[in-house]
Amino acid sequence: MEDKKNIAIPLSLQSRGLVPGGLEDIQPLATGGMAIVFKAKQPKLNRFVAVKSLKPHLLENSETRERFRREAKALAGVLHQNVAHVYDFFESEKEAFIFMEYIEGVDLSQVIQRVGAIPTEIALAILLGVCRGLAYIHKHHLIHRDIKPSNIRLTSRGEVKLMDFGIVMDTENHTLTRPGMMVGSPCYLSPEQVLGDPLTYQSDIFLVGICLYEMLTGTRPFKEEGSKTVFQRIRDCDFISARAMNSAIPRSIDQMIEKCWRKARKSI
Repeated sequence: MEDKKNIAIPLSLQSRGLVPGGLEDIQPLATGGMAIVFKAKQPKLNRFVAVKSLKPHLLENSETRERFRREAKALAGVLHQNVAHVYDFFESEKEAFIFMEYIEGVDLSQVIQRVGAIPTEIALAILLGVCRGLAYIHKHHLIHRDIKPSNIRLTSRGEVKLMDFGIVMDTENHTLTRPGMMVGSPCYLSPEQVLGDPLTYQSDIFLVGICLYEMLTGTRPFKEEGSKTVFQRIRDCDFISARAMNSAIPRSIDQMIEKCWRKARKSI
């Protein structure tokens, strides 16, 4: 991952013309494969915002630009307490920005790294927030496709926010993902993504099951072990039960996880 100290702040963000009243105290927060996220203060409204900036070397890629636009448009129409809000979108020949709600807190992945297995009651409370946000976007005909602990934000006010819609798919409109094209993180893919099959809302439910398993056990259910790759284990739904990994997990919760993956198990 790129060192945040070496990330240059776009000059346009520092000007007062891009955002009414301008932005202050701009600092890089995170960087990924497609974009850099900055935190900035919007003094006119006395609030902090997150600014997602498409990386310069990707600006000439028309498909990547369209994905970035699609993320902004998809989120702009979604107003829910468990989904990160989009405020605005700006694009020029040389730049593209999404202005979003800044969420004070930590990613679920950071929590799991620090404490390992999370107590069942807390994990279920987090799960409830994720599922509420997911149900809402599904009603808006969107499939997230990239649900994983690092895309689940736990706020300082005890809220749960579903983040990063960079590869969201609109089931009613044209999608840029071609048949057989794999997107997402290797350990957090549904069998449909691995096989290049058409995606459904159930694909997101499969990923929710992965997140719940990881919260309760502190480890991922599908890992490269022995002669099998991660993709083969996901395709075959080959895993050690959560209850076998952590005997404190109630049997009903163990069954809930497997229910998330039941359709995949029946298809193999």
